[in-house]
Parts: sequence; C-alpha cells; structure tokens
Amino acid sequence: MGKKIDLIQCPHCGSEKLRIDDNGFDDIPGGDKPNSYWVVCLQCYACGGPGGNQKEAAENWNKRITE
Repeated sequence: MGKKIDLIQCPHCGSEKLRIDDNGFDDIPGGDKPNSYWVVCLQCYACGGPGGNQKEAAENWNKRITE
C-alpha cells in the first residue's frame, strides 16, 4: 500500500474535499497507463497543475499561490 499523500485545503473555497484525478487512459481497453494527474476540489472544482504522477500533482497543488 502506498504512502498517503497530504493535500492542503483548496485556496479558493477552503474545502478539504479533494481528490487526485488522472486522464483515464487505463480505463480504455488496450489503453496506456495514465500519464497526467491533477488535484481537483470536489466543492468548487478548482484544479491544480498537472503532474506525471500523483506525487507531482500533489506537489503542484500544495505549492499554489494563495494570496
């Protein structure tokens, strides 16, 4: 089991209801593994910058400018 990835709250609405999404290639028969991941807020639907894996997507989300 992988290590839990901590995400800071949404800088737009303050929600902690977040998830890491991917481009879904692995859902298509014969498709490749996902090659792009990003964090999305489940309350206001803000998205973070993409990353090549879940860790990179989390890092991009967590370093967002909030001021």
